[in-house]
Amino acid sequence: MRFITDSVQSVVLRFGVMYFRKSPTVLPHIPALESTTSLKSIKILLFSVNRQKCDNFIKSNCQFKMVNINGTPRLIKRLLIFPSNDKRFCYEFRRQRRKPNIFYCNGCEKMGIFFRAKMDQNGELQIQDKKHVCKKLQYSTEKYFDIRKIRKPNYEFLENCNTNSRKVLIIFNPKDQSQCYDFRWRSCTKSFCCISCDVEAKIMNISKKNEYVEMLRLTHLCKYRPYNREQFFKFNNFVLADDFEIQTQMIKGKERKTLFIFNENDKTKCYNFQYQPSVKAFICKECSKQKIRVTAKIHQNSDGEKYLLLSKKQHVCEMVKYTPQKDDEIILRQPDFKIMEETCDGVTKLFVFDSQDQNLGYIFPRERKNCNRYICHGCRHFVQRSKKTKEKLNGIVYLSLIKDENGEYFIQMKNQKRSCQPRKYEPQNELEIADSYMSLKMNLKLLTVIFIIKRNHHQNV
Repeated sequence: MRFITDSVQSVVLRFGVMYFRKSPTVLPHIPALESTTSLKSIKILLFSVNRQKCDNFIKSNCQFKMVNINGTPRLIKRLLIFPSNDKRFCYEFRRQRRKPNIFYCNGCEKMGIFFRAKMDQNGELQIQDKKHVCKKLQYSTEKYFDIRKIRKPNYEFLENCNTNSRKVLIIFNPKDQSQCYDFRWRSCTKSFCCISCDVEAKIMNISKKNEYVEMLRLTHLCKYRPYNREQFFKFNNFVLADDFEIQTQMIKGKERKTLFIFNENDKTKCYNFQYQPSVKAFICKECSKQKIRVTAKIHQNSDGEKYLLLSKKQHVCEMVKYTPQKDDEIILRQPDFKIMEETCDGVTKLFVFDSQDQNLGYIFPRERKNCNRYICHGCRHFVQRSKKTKEKLNGIVYLSLIKDENGEYFIQMKNQKRSCQPRKYEPQNELEIADSYMSLKMNLKLLTVIFIIKRNHHQNV
């Protein structure tokens, strides 16, 4: 093997084949590095220098144009920048996916150089302070198409409809507004799709003065449909708020929702639905036993009123008797309870203050590890003792620690009689015991290490 080296690159000759290899990158002289000894500081400084180079944009006076090119299955947007008044030649930029206002020159990118441009909030063009390494492209109307924009009143956007997505886009025939194309929302593509073909459309600058619809196909070959606005607001399988009720219960620390849909003429009879998080819908309990899936989903209109939308499948079960929810649950928020993280055994506990005397309360340790369900320490002690004495007790009190939408904790528990008596709240004693417990734990670990070292030493001797 023979090496020929110069300052730019190295040439390796191996078995008669010549390979070119770039030499190690030589860092520029940076005065700040002279006093920097940390490798992490050097990396941060180099990253900031490279970041400044990438973000070095200047205002461009060049003319530019947003166009479309043919793609599969939709049109693809491109930015064309004309470097001179001669509009026969241009540079083509593609849009970055995550940052729609950033564009990359396609020609330079193919040659391994990133040349970027961006559009600011005022629609002005800015480019990087560098030169293109690619050649100009010839502008052709056969390759580049003007963006197809449709403005009001040639389209209508409908919300709270009877469709699955609740959204409909209507594009009218510009010559006859009694005819239209019907577009439905697709969340997977985040666009509206014609129900007769695969043509897609997007609403740009929604709810603003310059709102418009952008078509993502050049041609639309399907026929127009008769426009009937009322058909989108006919709800055959919907239930208003007065005719249903949702009950929420905590069972073993987990939230369970039950939906009751009442008989219009007799509120004592209802259909019983259980919520299934996997499908985000309520499923009829009795129909599912007969392998029939009748679902109900909660929706909200523009006025904030909730309603149910039922599936097209009919019930095969009979209505059951409505059972009102028992008012036996208690909700407690701080300062009615205290979370004690530093305890004598190192396990987080809850101290729930007595409603009559805030100096007294009950201690609740976790029922098991990594669980939000807590058990009353006093009640559990009495139950264990009652197995020997055969005393009759009221049972054990459980509670659940839950975090709400605002990130604040609250307690949910049943209103039942206790088997134990409240104890005095002494957080200082608990901390002192916790400190002694932790020091004892550390001493035991230290003694264990010393014992292992001595044992290994005697074995070696």
